[in-house]
Amino acid sequence: MFQCLKNASAKKKLNKNKVNEDEIMELEANIDDQSSEQISYAMNLLINMGAKDVFLTPIMMKKSRMASKLTVLIDPKQKDKFIEAIFSHTATLGIRYSIKQRTIMSRKTLKIKTIYGTVRVKAASYKDINHYDIEYEDCAKLAQSLNIPIENIYFETEKICKDN
Repeated sequence: MFQCLKNASAKKKLNKNKVNEDEIMELEANIDDQSSEQISYAMNLLINMGAKDVFLTPIMMKKSRMASKLTVLIDPKQKDKFIEAIFSHTATLGIRYSIKQRTIMSRKTLKIKTIYGTVRVKAASYKDINHYDIEYEDCAKLAQSLNIPIENIYFETEKICKDN
């Protein structure tokens, strides 16, 4: 994904001196006897339930069995709800959990007007570090409706971000 860096107008809209810290709970479960389609279904369900992030890591278990480690980041208050969902929708027999401290960037969604239409850009800031991620879905929708390459919309949006 393209990143628009050092967008002056977006920097003004973000509080670059604000440092956000919070606690999250990390749930982990090893899964070695379930199809990838079923795991994908469970991951989508967990996201729709409000997980902050869900991801898989390939692992090797005892007896050299290939498996996946499911990691789910959640608000600690939602532990019971997510543990029940993981046990219900995966083949795991156990779930590990721990509280993690984290620092997160201040975030804001900006609407950038391009010659093709409006594109949302996710702006994030931490001290003097700024990231701008162009929203794929907006670019894809515009590209399809205008019957042009999606790259044209990305390049135009990136140019506007850099010029401002």
